[in-house]
Amino acid sequence: MLKLIRAAQGIKSQIILCQNGLFIDAFSIYRCVADCAEEIIFMLEQYPEQSSHVKQFVNNFFEHTIDNYLSVETNPVLKQKVHSANIRYLTDMSFNEEIRNKLENIHKTFCERCQS
Repeated sequence: MLKLIRAAQGIKSQIILCQNGLFIDAFSIYRCVADCAEEIIFMLEQYPEQSSHVKQFVNNFFEHTIDNYLSVETNPVLKQKVHSANIRYLTDMSFNEEIRNKLENIHKTFCERCQS
């Protein structure tokens, strides 16, 4: 639910930013909204069942707060697991290299840590 609320707030922010000509900022928030959507798809992929990766993702999410963000050492779910769930959702469970490349390009475009 929190991811859905964050995505909705992001979409509203994008509209306001675009209306004011701040397109780069709007597209940066697009990446955040896209991440939220991918994470929702990942968590609901086998609903009501939860894979071990989903359980790990949820536990990781609730272990972090603003106060203890740097002090908690957890093993986050690899982003590739989240991306793979999204590809399966978009392609009716088949692998599609073209879609994988497009999703990866969107992710890398607005990700400072991903830049080489």
